[in-house]
Order: sequence, then C-alpha cells, then structure tokens
Amino acid sequence: MLPSLIAACLPVVLLGHLAGFDHIMLQLQHRRTCDTYADAGSAPVWDSVDGGTNRACRGADSTDRGSAGSEYAVFTSAMSLDACKARCLDTSGCKGIEYSAGRCEVWRRPGGITTSAGVRGYTCLRLVRERPAFTPADGGADRVCRGADAHDRGIKGVDYVIFPKTVTLAGCKGHCAATTSCNGIEFKPGHCEVWIRAGGIGSTAKAAGFTCLRYSGGAVPITGKGVFEPVDGGMDRACCAISPCWVPRQGGKEGEDFTLEGSAGSLNECQARCEELGAACKGIEFSPGGCEIWTRAAGIATSAPVKSSVCLRYRPASDPRACGAFRAPQEGTDLAGALLAAVHGETQEACCLACTTASGCEGFAYVADAGMCYLKANVTATFAKAGVTTQVRHMPASDLPTCEGFGELQADRDVAGDELDQAQAISAEYCCAACRRASGCQGFTYLAENQICYLKANITGTYANPGRVSRMKPILTTQPPTVQPGSCEGYGTLMRNTDVGGLQLGQVQVRTVDECCGACEEATHCEGFAYLEELHTCFLKASITGTYPKEGPMVRLKWRLQPEPQPEPEVEPQPMPAQFRPWPEPEHKPTPYPTPYSGGQHPQPEPEPTPYYGGQFPRPEPEPMPQYGQYPRPEPRPTPPQYGYHPRPEPQPTPYYYGQYPCPEPQPTPHY
Repeated sequence: MLPSLIAACLPVVLLGHLAGFDHIMLQLQHRRTCDTYADAGSAPVWDSVDGGTNRACRGADSTDRGSAGSEYAVFTSAMSLDACKARCLDTSGCKGIEYSAGRCEVWRRPGGITTSAGVRGYTCLRLVRERPAFTPADGGADRVCRGADAHDRGIKGVDYVIFPKTVTLAGCKGHCAATTSCNGIEFKPGHCEVWIRAGGIGSTAKAAGFTCLRYSGGAVPITGKGVFEPVDGGMDRACCAISPCWVPRQGGKEGEDFTLEGSAGSLNECQARCEELGAACKGIEFSPGGCEIWTRAAGIATSAPVKSSVCLRYRPASDPRACGAFRAPQEGTDLAGALLAAVHGETQEACCLACTTASGCEGFAYVADAGMCYLKANVTATFAKAGVTTQVRHMPASDLPTCEGFGELQADRDVAGDELDQAQAISAEYCCAACRRASGCQGFTYLAENQICYLKANITGTYANPGRVSRMKPILTTQPPTVQPGSCEGYGTLMRNTDVGGLQLGQVQVRTVDECCGACEEATHCEGFAYLEELHTCFLKASITGTYPKEGPMVRLKWRLQPEPQPEPEVEPQPMPAQFRPWPEPEHKPTPYPTPYSGGQHPQPEPEPTPYYGGQFPRPEPEPMPQYGQYPRPEPRPTPPQYGYHPRPEPQPTPYYYGQYPCPEPQPTPHY
C-alpha cells in the first residue's frame, strides 16, 4: 500500500533534485492527488546531502561512517531507490538513506546525517518530514511541560526561555518558531515558556489553565548559503512585523520593511533573491501573487493565516569571516547604547552579520542561552553581566566621538590629580564625552585593559605609567598663542634636566627655547613652561606646584612666582570684639594669696570660711585643721538618739571623724 501511495505522489514528493520548499507549493497545487497519503502520514521531503549524487552518508563529520546495526540498517534484497526510501519511511526514527545499486542503508543515527563523503555510485539523501508544527503533549490542555520526568521542571535559561507578557497562544508559538532550538512551548495568558532542552519535552504535569505543546517545525537547509525556517509551520502563513498578528504584513511597510520582487515566479527564485542580499535578508513571503523580500532589521516577528502563502525566516550560514570587522568578543559583559533591534541568532557570527547589515549598528550583545542578538547604536561602554557576550565594530575615525577641546593624546602617561569618577568606555575617544559630562573634569587617563576612564580634577601634571593614555583640557578658551621671538625678561634662570608640575595649558611648536617665553606671555594664566629640545615643543603650564629632576626637559618660571621675602608686619593688639566677650572684663588687680578657686562666671569674692552643708548636722565653728582628716575634729557632744532596733549607747568622745556621724568607742556586741 505505502509504495503505491509514494508512486502516486512521486511528482510531489520526489525532491531529490529540487531544493528548499518547492514541495509546499507543489502540495498547494496537487493536494487532491496526495489526499490519501496525507491521511496515511505526512509528506516526506528528501534533501540531497552535499548534492546527493556520488556522495556517501556520514555522521558527525566526513570520517564518521556510523555504526552498522545501531546507527543504520543495511538492506540488499531487490533494492531500488524508491524501495530504499520506502524502507526509510517504514522505519521509526529514520533520518535518511544511502543508496547504491542493490544496496540500501537506512540511517537512524540520533544526530542524523550531518555531512557526506565523495564516493562514486552512491547517493545520500536526508529525510525531512513535514509534520504539524505543534502537537499536544499528553493531551496538551491543563498540562505544564517537564523534562526527563514529571518532576523535572528544567532550568531557566538552559532548558527553557521565558517571554513575559505574551497574551496569546499564537504569539507564544511565534516566539518558539523564531527560536532555532525550540522543541515546544508551555503557555498560559501572560506566560510563555519556549523550551530549548536538548532532550526535548519528555513529560508533563497537571496544572489548570496551562497548555504544553511539542514543536517539530525545524529548519530545512536549501543551499550552503543559509537556512530558511518555516514561520508557524510556514504553509498557509503570511509574514508579519509584530506579534500577535491577525492580518498579512501587520506592522510592516512596503519599501521599508519588505520589497516586492515581481520577477520571482517560483519559491526557489524568491529564495534566491533573498540569498543574494546575504544577512540583509530576514526572510520571504511567497504566494501565487508574488514574492516579498523582508529586510526589516528586527526580522519577521510572526505570521497570520493566509491561504496559499508561505512565510519563511532566513538565517545565513555561519561565516567566521563575518566578525572580521569587529573587535575581540568580551564574555561576561553587556553593551551600553541605544537598542536598534533584537534578532534571533544561533551564533555570534550570525549577530555579526546582522549588525553589519543594520544601519547605524556599532555592536551587539549576544545571549547564547536565548539565541538572541541585541543590536546597539551610539555605543558608549561595556559593563559586567553574566551570560552575555559583546562585540563592537572597528569604527572609522570619522565615526568616533570627537575630543575637541582636549589636548593631544599622551601615550604611556598618567594624570596626577583628584579622581572624580570612573566611566566604562570601549576606547579613549569615549572618555572625552564622559569628561565633558562630569562637572569639574579637567582630563582623564584611560586604561584599555579594563576599558575604564579615570576622570580627574585639580590636575597638577602627568607622569610615566605604561599602558595608559591620557588627555587634558587646556584652560585656554582662545586660539593657541602665536610664537613670538623675544627676550625672557621677567623669567627666572633656565633650569636644565628639570620638569615642572602643574596644569598643562597647551603645547606650541617653536625653534628655540626663548620663543617659549613669548608663547607663555600670550597664554592666559601661563606661569612657566617646560621645553623639549628634541621635539622643539613648549609645554605651557599654569597652577604650578613646583619642579622636579627629569632628564631632557628645560624649565623657566616667571619671576612673580618667586617673590622676595618680606618682613612680617607687627600686629597691633586689638581688643576682643564684644560678641566674643560673654562676661565683663575684670579689672587687673594683684592676685591675693592664697589663690582661692573660682570656677564660675562671676568675679572672685573675698576669701571667707566656707560653711559645710554636706551632711545632716550643722558644721561647728572653724577651728585649726588637725593634721589628719577631711574636716576639723568637733568637740565631743552628746549623740542624738537614733531610731533602730537597739538602744543607742552612751555618748562617748569621738576619737576620729571619718564620715557623717561620730564614731563611738568600741563596745562589746550584745548577744541575743
């Protein structure tokens, strides 16, 4: 039954000599012929591997012959090419066939047939089945996707990618179809997971409101130049620029996002017109009415259902030379700049191609886990971000930021001054813009190794530091001084093998060191200069901080920087202002002896005996202070009666006064 069905549909499915998706158009024209086959199974496409003829199939590379029995099966009984194809279609997991006279190899290697080797008399064909793009996993409805088993939720960024705010199932399908490694989706309004797990969706789990679908709409290689991928299944679909999309070309503009190619009368011709544009072509839409070549920077977003139309997304083949115009990739960094477009890219080379063809693109950030290229314009810097790799184009000098208003770039020099801030920059030219934005910035030092600008203020000079480059703003706001010969009257002695610390105003080409004096006179704020005879250049300085030994330069400073020492004027004593005199100034009087203590704010009274108010009893009249004790010993007096548990003993003379009460004579303790 099956061979007869194949024979009936041979004009449709025998595509060994046809490339691409002509089978789709043939199906559109001959559907009635193959209705029976469509009911029995899906129509096959036989892709010729490396031309097919005189080629033997191989596995991972041209030396991988595969393993007989496990990766392919051999049939030799009365085999023809058609019979070999039929064997493949009857074999579960068949990836393709290798055929020679009377011999058939049916390949079921998990990785498929990836290449071939030249062997006369052999034919290698890869089987590509056209299946429904999305099929329910375990019923699909009220199911969430899982990995190896129902408990394997997968790892975000490794096994699946989330596209938030996706409100329709069609939009989620569009994200999947645009992701090369997509093998299914999990969807709930507002939540879309595109599964990219290497082993696919192996299981599901119950969850109300979710839908899990497996995706089998893969890419079909048509030439060595690139790959055309069906958008949402490809057939009966029209391309759109936005997602979700309900009508053809929604969000796209003719002449801006796509062009009509009237001379392309077939799908193959339409594909060929696209490939001629290289990476600039993002895909095609073909119908009996014509061919649309899509060049929109962000590519084809999704598709809308339209009878007899085919929408295919184009992915150029990886070309290592595509990144030749870019700087070396930087892993673990993101790119600061204006986002031009986010496009799908399986490799960094694809991102390079996309950036090269996108107007204004200066670089991109590539997220390998999501297979996305984020194209950037007006790139200013990079910054650390895990999982992202950036590349920046080599920009022509005319496209780099200007450093107008800054002095010459000084290689292997560092700037001495106060560090204001740090800024990330991909080159020293971008530091100029950063310095202009920073209030008080007078210059910068750039370290290419870590791509950081060190912005400086209160600059005092420069010093040798390998690996750095520096620029400083001149203070001059007028034209550079004209060189005038003349005397150096008003300048100190010429100091050889000396350099000067200070802010560099500018530099002037001269013939002799004496001409530097005239240049310094014309420069506002100039206080001196350093002259390099080998360069015939004066380096004019302001805010000079001093000189230091250095082989080569000669220095002259203006005399006014070295004033003659003047005697310090005598300062007449001035009365303290009233606001600083909180109390009246006392009259100057001889200090009486002994000096009483005065710790307060008022004038010292005449010395008088100090009454004692520290205890419970009045202080007796002052008497001569004995040698020991804090206070004079009082006369023995009767002790007032005290209230307690025991009767107070008879008053006795107090021999010594230690505390608040007189100390009684020792008495035997009564025993109760």
